[in-house]
Amino acid sequence: MMSRFYYAFSLIIVTLLVIQTTSANPPSNSSLRARQSLDFILPDPLSSLGSKCGKFSQYFCLMGYWQDLKQSNRTPQVNDREEFRRLLEPMYKTLNWFSFRDGDEDGCCSYQLDNYISYGQRFGMSPEQYFNKLFKWERIFQQKLVFARARWSKGLCMNVINQVGFGHGEFRMIGARSTKKMFILPLVDPEAKIYVVPGDKLAEHLNLQFFLFKVICAEKPHLCPWLLEDESKRDKSPQNADGDANESET
Repeated sequence: MMSRFYYAFSLIIVTLLVIQTTSANPPSNSSLRARQSLDFILPDPLSSLGSKCGKFSQYFCLMGYWQDLKQSNRTPQVNDREEFRRLLEPMYKTLNWFSFRDGDEDGCCSYQLDNYISYGQRFGMSPEQYFNKLFKWERIFQQKLVFARARWSKGLCMNVINQVGFGHGEFRMIGARSTKKMFILPLVDPEAKIYVVPGDKLAEHLNLQFFLFKVICAEKPHLCPWLLEDESKRDKSPQNADGDANESET
């Protein structure tokens, strides 16, 4: 139990040091042009993945860690899959990383294991390195929005966001009618606040800091200890992440 909370609390620790990882073939400066992102699904009931996510959470589901550049020449090990499963099983519910496959009992674990093989092992990462990308975040305040998928809602006259990715790389938008329109986060909890972001400010304001404080912490305040402080102290905290997104109570 203590180890589970150790990893959970690491979500909010922002380090100023770059963690040095061993690599047989370190990535060159060209990696700065590659996209690496921690991807999430929002529970939009009118999108395929969003409706499946909504069976587990009214706020978010983790989709995985995506990258397109090899990190090292590490040779895959025969026990990589089982080692990743050992790390995964106590932790996957912490960040709602569920499998939507019918054969996976309680939302685990074939999808998550395949995700590691496809986007971790294949790119030279050990089970622990890939696990850390998912559950032990660093430099939260520097993780920008690099991917968003949305659908147009005629009734709302807004773009409804159903997938987001945070990390490094050029921003990609899929499915939105116009970035000049407003974007809304479909949090389906009736007690949740509604967040509406202008399209031309989307990449600027919807970053990992905002998503952590306003979405993840809203469902899982035990991961965010500062929420237990009194309101006046939190208002003065440098970790306050209200940003410029418009909020309204449901």
